Amino acid sequence: MRKRLIADVPLGAFLSGGIDSSVITALAARHTDKLHTFSIGYRDEPFFDETRYARLVAQKFNTEHTVFSLSNADLYEHLFEVLDYTDQPFADSSALAVYILSKRTRQKVKVALSGDGADELFSGYNKHRAEWNARSGGWKAQVLARLLPLWQALPKSRQGFLSNKIRQFQRLLKGKNSEPPSGIGAGRPWLPRLRPGLCSVLHHRLLCRYRPTNPKKHSTCKTSAIIPPGPKPKAILARY
Repeated sequence: MRKRLIADVPLGAFLSGGIDSSVITALAARHTDKLHTFSIGYRDEPFFDETRYARLVAQKFNTEHTVFSLSNADLYEHLFEVLDYTDQPFADSSALAVYILSKRTRQKVKVALSGDGADELFSGYNKHRAEWNARSGGWKAQVLARLLPLWQALPKSRQGFLSNKIRQFQRLLKGKNSEPPSGIGAGRPWLPRLRPGLCSVLHHRLLCRYRPTNPKKHSTCKTSAIIPPGPKPKAILARY
């Protein structure tokens, strides 16, 4: 982290309020007198707006925090502009928000640290947990998978908590009923060691290191899971 903070221009960090960007902010704040952090919000889509979590982290580490609150019109306005910088088909709509965040952040700093990539490395997406549950859910998962036609009859969307959970549940059961992969890497013998929650344990312990109050009061800091052989969280932090 100290190396990443070496710059000849103003430097800051993207802060979504999630685990990864919060850890980056926590580490960077240890080596910066007044870290600048930046978040993006969606005032027309409150279900997707997570700026309240980013503000909590910013308050904890006393950063100079800036929130860019976007409307749907702002997103539409930059749609064709971001396509000019997309050299190949890209199916992740977050590219639009990240482009706007980067463009507006550049008005204040020239370099911004980011937590991007950690989910891919540490199996942080819901699909990773779903893959594990599909393979290791036992008889309960088998019974629920048989009821897929019933679950498919329920309304699904990304616009609400319950409807989004139904959408995720349908995808889980559909994957459970599908044929296992074949070919190179089909067995993926390393996956059982990356159980969902395993890396969450590491993330939680890293964050508990910075909690403002006694970690014993926070149930999320308590865990009995076993971390595979390797550097302990405290040793990892000491390197940075």
